[in-house]
Amino acid sequence: AASALAGKLLKTVRSDVKGELGCSTVGQMGFMIVQAGLGFFAAAVTHLVLHGFYKAYHFLSAGDEVEHAAPSEDGHEPNGTGVAGAVVVLATGVAGGATFALLTGKGTSVDSGLLLAGFVTLTTLHAARSAVRRTGLSTAARYGAVPLVALPAIAVYALAYRAVSGLLAGLPLVSAPTELTALHALVAVAFLAAYVGIETGVHERSERLYVALTNAGQPAPDTVLTATEEYDER
Repeated sequence: AASALAGKLLKTVRSDVKGELGCSTVGQMGFMIVQAGLGFFAAAVTHLVLHGFYKAYHFLSAGDEVEHAAPSEDGHEPNGTGVAGAVVVLATGVAGGATFALLTGKGTSVDSGLLLAGFVTLTTLHAARSAVRRTGLSTAARYGAVPLVALPAIAVYALAYRAVSGLLAGLPLVSAPTELTALHALVAVAFLAAYVGIETGVHERSERLYVALTNAGQPAPDTVLTATEEYDER
């Protein structure tokens, strides 16, 4: 959980696209470890495979992302989601979690499957919010197409999870959901609070924290080569 939050935090202060993608990968690896820790190794494997395709696409299209992320002529930042957008995002997130629970059976009983379904809901909320905030798209595309794209994607993930679970069925502890404890609840609440804080930009209000995160995301000075002579020497 700490790795997932650290990756997300560092991503918010990176100014280069590939650096953001690298930090995002750190965060996603954290989510995979959480899934394994909850007893859902098939979910972690599914996440690993699907995220590999997803991140490969983003690395290959990084140049296009730079073009789209260029500042506008009037200098205004993209608008917020608004009330209608917030309703669409919330409905899509809840529907995504429900779709996953319906297709996999996870989250329908009081065990660690609830947390797995919660992570899926959180991921859907994040994806829907990012899509709704893209002001380059028309209102109809942002508010209407978001659930039409997100929900089938969650269904594909759920079916892939079931397929991987079937392939690993003969192995021990592939799917071993654990009973929920007070520690699970405490970590989940702390994680959710930190995640919401990052999404709302609370950490950016502290100049010291922002600078510390920026420095933490930079490579070690002795690994940076800035002169041709240094390249030749190594």
